[in-house]
Formats: sequence, structure tokens, C-alpha cells
Amino acid sequence: ELGFYPDLILTNTKHPSNIHSDIKDRCEFASKLEIETRLIDISNSGASDILVTLHGYLRIISPEVINTGITIINGHPAPVHLYPELKGKDQQENLFIDKDKYDRYGVIIHKVTNTLDDGEILVALDKPNDVTSIVDAYTKAKELSKKSWILYFKEHYNRLWKLESLEHTLQEK
Repeated sequence: ELGFYPDLILTNTKHPSNIHSDIKDRCEFASKLEIETRLIDISNSGASDILVTLHGYLRIISPEVINTGITIINGHPAPVHLYPELKGKDQQENLFIDKDKYDRYGVIIHKVTNTLDDGEILVALDKPNDVTSIVDAYTKAKELSKKSWILYFKEHYNRLWKLESLEHTLQEK
């Protein structure tokens, strides 16, 4: 839907069959240490347009990587902007298990920091909690997550395009 693909995908997935065929050739399978070493090397290369997204990575990123200045963002399948106690793994299950407490389900995209699911929220989407099962909670979180990533990338790249257009216009004058 966005019309572009990432240049590189570093993944620790145990299920490569889950990776879409259009991007499989851009994937490198690696351990946490290998991924973090690669990110530090990329940062040290002087590249300025690095954006790292985490999708099911489920690991805390080391301070050495955070401190490189690379922009790292993460999707979280629970509305922590409404319910901060839903930080951490598999919290979408609680949206079904404790439905009386959580009247909305949702997702966020946030900047990654040294604290679990605690960075600046860049996108937050939520809806009335009509989750009917744990499977439904995962399905709805996945659907809303896709929408949130599309919103983020459209906004992020639209902003970059406007900045590049402005720079080009200023250079012409």
C-alpha cells in the first residue's frame, strides 16, 4: 500500500515462512548480539536516514544501540496511552480477560528507549472493546497495528518529502 520496501530487514524470527515473499530477499537472520552489532556498525558508517522498526522483536535494545542516535520505533498491541499498566508482552490478552476494566482496545507506535514500552508515542489508535476471545484480541490488535504502521509511514515520509521539497526550493532561490 505504501509503494516502497525497506532496504534491509534484520530479524531473529524463528518462522521465516511468515515473512512476505516480496521482502524475503532483504532479510538477514541473526541473533540479538549480531543485530545490535550491525545497527552500531550502520550508525558508525555515517548514514543519516536510518529508521529501525521492531515487529515482535520482544527484546530490550541495549543502551549502546539506543545511544547511537538511530531512530528506533516499536509497535505495541495494547493501548498504553490509556492504560499504562498494559506495557510488556502479550498484553492484548488482558483486553479480553479483564474486559470490564478495559473498555477500549488499541495499539501504539512509540520511540524505543531503555525502558520497556515507554518512549514517546507517535501513533495511538483505539476502539471500543468488543473483543470476544483471546484469538479475537490478537486478530484485532494485528488489524489495528497494520493501520497504525501505514499511518506512521505515510506521515513520516510525507514530512520528509516536504522537507526535501523545501530544501530544493530554497536552493533554487
